[in-house]
Amino acid sequence: MNTIIFNCRVITPMFLSGADGKIPDLRPPSIKGSLRFWWRAINGNLSLNDLRKKEGEIFGSSDEGVGRSKISIRLKDIPAYTPQSYHPLSHSQEPKKANFRLDSIPPDTPFSVIIQYSAHPPVDIKNLFILTTLLGGLGKRSRRGFGSVMITNIIENNQEISFNYPTDISGIFSIINSLKPDIYEFKQDKIEIKESIRCPNKYPFIKEIQVGKIYTGKTINSQEKNAMDEILWAIGKASHTDWCGYHKGSATPRFSSPIYVSVLRENENYRPIITTLNSAPPNKIINDESQIKIASQFKEGILNITVT
Repeated sequence: MNTIIFNCRVITPMFLSGADGKIPDLRPPSIKGSLRFWWRAINGNLSLNDLRKKEGEIFGSSDEGVGRSKISIRLKDIPAYTPQSYHPLSHSQEPKKANFRLDSIPPDTPFSVIIQYSAHPPVDIKNLFILTTLLGGLGKRSRRGFGSVMITNIIENNQEISFNYPTDISGIFSIINSLKPDIYEFKQDKIEIKESIRCPNKYPFIKEIQVGKIYTGKTINSQEKNAMDEILWAIGKASHTDWCGYHKGSATPRFSSPIYVSVLRENENYRPIITTLNSAPPNKIINDESQIKIASQFKEGILNITVT
């Protein structure tokens, strides 16, 4: 078995709890679930049957012919921390939401993820984990910037490897292209899946990735807040106040938002990453041109946060 260790740090408050649903707790199933999600998301060229087959080969399946997962995950070096009470809806002016707070795993909490895998894994574990931390978060409101994580260094088979954490769209493209060569392309400062290879599936594969400008925490809100507070406030305001529509999963019946916003940290500055997933809601709302326009405005509102 090979071993790779990712030393990580929490970027934004992480609303992730254990079995009781209250006490903040980071556990391996959450990491594995996120890896599964983003592995599916980069495979928009596969049919649903092929997707399920390959996913089972990597992460395991209840199918007796497939068996257990080819990778194992455990955590270590999580220090004792005091849960931080944080307002996940700070942008809201509604009285009931104004004082709503949740306990979180606080920013800057370090932890290590240890992944063991066979000599010839069916997926590039290192780059899949990197992409997962870039595009997604862990816990509640992870689609709105909370629970974001960064990798500080990587140790593979007892040796630290050279690693520069991607900080722009080209860096993200190099990671996704290493996982899925010739599936994605640059197109007007964004990453898009090639139209020619899209598979007409109804699962949330990545259609588009955009990276916003560096945000230093200035002028977006009249209250004085640090850069992290401000970018989370701006993301929340864009999704729940300025523009509403299918992007927030508000249709009836409800469905998950196809727009996933994570946060990238550079020193003390922050920038948003917006990943637009394929969506197949239980009604025709996604085909409504007005809703598509609203979703575009929502993303632009985040990408064009006032900077420097």
